Amino acid sequence: MLRMGVDEERSYRRVLEAAGLLRGDEQVLPGLEVLKAAVLAARPSAPPVPQQTSSLEAHRAQVEAWVAKGLQPQAIFTRLQMESGGPAGSLSAVKRLVGSVRRAQGVSEEDVAIPVETAPGRSSAVP
Repeated sequence: MLRMGVDEERSYRRVLEAAGLLRGDEQVLPGLEVLKAAVLAARPSAPPVPQQTSSLEAHRAQVEAWVAKGLQPQAIFTRLQMESGGPAGSLSAVKRLVGSVRRAQGVSEEDVAIPVETAPGRSSAVP
């Protein structure tokens, strides 16, 4: 699941259509780097908003490791409390830090699902 709304998906689709990456044979898909380059060219990332340092910044390396293992924010919050022996920031702070870590990792091939539309009878899920 992409975890994005229809408006955001539509904006990405428009960028890819304008770059000509959605035309041609549906069996030949462009590589992830080509897709990233097209999106970054059309939608450069905004500079980060200046903000205060997170109360969990000291735990960032551990949180990154747990995110890599697939832990969700609630589980990370609980583990931080157990390992620190008391309150270690709020659940909201953990959610913000996990979101920051995931954004820094970027989109991987496993995160993307591209629906392929074909005429009836052209392709089948059953061999």
